[in-house]
Amino acid sequence: MDSNGLIWQAEPKPENIPLNLIPYLEHVKNNGTTLVLWPEDSASAEDFARALDKANIVKFEGMVGQNLASWMGSWYFVRQHKLFDGLPTDCVMDWRYQTKGDENNGFLFWSPDMEIAAGYGRDHYHKVGIAACVIPYGKGKIVIFCLPNLITALYDTDRAMNTIITRKLLGNAVRIK
Repeated sequence: MDSNGLIWQAEPKPENIPLNLIPYLEHVKNNGTTLVLWPEDSASAEDFARALDKANIVKFEGMVGQNLASWMGSWYFVRQHKLFDGLPTDCVMDWRYQTKGDENNGFLFWSPDMEIAAGYGRDHYHKVGIAACVIPYGKGKIVIFCLPNLITALYDTDRAMNTIITRKLLGNAVRIK
């Protein structure tokens, strides 16, 4: 307790807060809502994937993992898809995207009728992961990303993907029908 009578306690860490998507998933399924899962880092992206697995929407088999050696690297690649309307496609995420390499990862999951818009690969690993996709669910859609620092990128280009690209990507995601 401090001199003002306030009791201070540590803020709970995000990984200690249970993720419950069920109420939101019900809106997607029954009302045709589009749910955009927009993670900040690899851990929060994995939490989203695990929650979708728990709800039997995807079959989650893990993550590709981050690159092992900085000189070997990892890469994202993008195909033409409505998530990337107005953005460079059919290419790797090169200088125009300005993705940073510190939190790169990709999902290893599957769902019927899933549309994969971007993929992820890394050094010395034979599986290719999912970096962005649209999953039909009931009357609606779930848009999920596994790109690094998406929240930070909305306001800070120095530490994340290009801000203009990120805002365009979010705009495209919320318009998915």
